[in-house]
Amino acid sequence: MGIFFFIIFAEYGFGFWFGAQLVQNKVTNHNMGRDYNVGDVLSTFFAVVNGAFAFGSVGPAAEAIGKAKEAAF
Repeated sequence: MGIFFFIIFAEYGFGFWFGAQLVQNKVTNHNMGRDYNVGDVLSTFFAVVNGAFAFGSVGPAAEAIGKAKEAAF
């Protein structure tokens, strides 16, 4: 369990560090035509975290769908 949480927090730390480097070095986001700012970094970070939680909750639903298919057969 400790290794699992270490990996999670290390990824959080790396994400914030990399985002800070983008903001500090004024890297241009070519899709928006402007430099990255703190709002872009936080929005991206929380979008990835929410997506990971949503992806993690697919397992129980897939199991329930499998049982339903089995019962229907």
